[in-house]
Amino acid sequence: MFVFFVLTSILTMVIAWHGTSPISAFIIGEIIIGLFIIDFLRIKILMHVYQLILVYFYFSLVLFHSFNDNSDEFYYIAYSVSVLHGLFFVVGYYLISPKEVVRPVAPKQNILSLVYFVFVLSSGLFALFVSNSIDYSYHFLSFEESQSLPIFKMYINIIYNYILSIFIYLTSHPLIATTFSFFTNLITYPLSGVKGPMTATFFSLFVVIQVYLYKISFKGFIVLGIFGAGFGFLLIGSTAFRGMLTFESLIDTLSNIELLTDRWHYFIMTSPESSHIKYTADIIRMIENGITDFRYGFDHYRFFLYPFKDLVSFWELSSYNQYPVLLAERQISAGLYLGLAGELFWNFGWFFPLFSLAYGVSLKWYTNYAFSGSYFLFAIYLIFFHSFVWHLYRGETNGITIVVTALASALIIMKLSIKVRQVRLIVLYITKFVFKRTMKRNVGLE
Repeated sequence: MFVFFVLTSILTMVIAWHGTSPISAFIIGEIIIGLFIIDFLRIKILMHVYQLILVYFYFSLVLFHSFNDNSDEFYYIAYSVSVLHGLFFVVGYYLISPKEVVRPVAPKQNILSLVYFVFVLSSGLFALFVSNSIDYSYHFLSFEESQSLPIFKMYINIIYNYILSIFIYLTSHPLIATTFSFFTNLITYPLSGVKGPMTATFFSLFVVIQVYLYKISFKGFIVLGIFGAGFGFLLIGSTAFRGMLTFESLIDTLSNIELLTDRWHYFIMTSPESSHIKYTADIIRMIENGITDFRYGFDHYRFFLYPFKDLVSFWELSSYNQYPVLLAERQISAGLYLGLAGELFWNFGWFFPLFSLAYGVSLKWYTNYAFSGSYFLFAIYLIFFHSFVWHLYRGETNGITIVVTALASALIIMKLSIKVRQVRLIVLYITKFVFKRTMKRNVGLE
């Protein structure tokens, strides 16, 4: 840990020295590094949700801040908003004491779930070699198209997918489930250009490995750090292939070091991930100039008003969709994620630190229960890993409301279904059938 602290401190010093705000960048960077080490020493799990958010704070408040264009008159107010958000989030996280990590007893691998994994992986491989090339922008709809989406049909589909995911995880060993999930997302990456699911499943697999196989030693920590840095460089750099989504285009991009480097320059200087502070500065300026107003928590209850949107006089798009509309001064379909700090400020003004504190408390509560020894809670943690990480750094409160309510609905449906006698008998019959076939196969092997 001492060596890690020294190495990361040197890196922070180099970033701060070459940046525009050396003192603030170095001090905040050292605090974040210290918090990361403290959490790792307490929980003995590397790169779980909280630590990933600390990494985001480091990128946003140290790396990106050091090279951002801070000429906007509201930039440093926005930076203060981001720093206050990080401070209250961390304080909230530490208001609840950490609990010892207890390894949950994992279920034996169900053969039907294994068949499902193989089928999905095979389908991804097949699509990889037969799909036609498309542009990444093909995924985005026009404003008119985005307003006529079958929202309720999509919501029902989300609930169905959660029911399927819960069933798969409750009938699978998490090592097998997360491994197949990671490789499936890895295979489909050349077809979609979307790196989020692959990155999230990689880290969730990393957490599962630490829970069920081995704790990370110092040597392992260094090796994984080097591997992670290389993987991150290739992953961010590879997004340059999005103009032509094919496997061949991805390979060509990965073999072009100049292209990878240029993409990293874009990632640090102008990408949405690096621009959260600048986006927040835009929001503050718009509020000051009367272009928009505070949203008064609208993103937190917008989803529940959706069925009555034609009756609501103050109806607007979600924050991350409304922001580009305000910038362009016309109706466009785009998503520029403000970051959680910016979104909270737009919704609650200078009361936002109270909600940052609440998010920190909620994450610690969520983490303690996930590692309490209950396999069901650990499975929910893995299923929800991607959504929670993406919300805590991007914002997307309207999006997280949708997936949280969908997950709750899925759990309620499954709970009620178990009470239905016919459903219970079907599940029992399938379970017995699979168990007998598995036992016969094991006997034959012996």
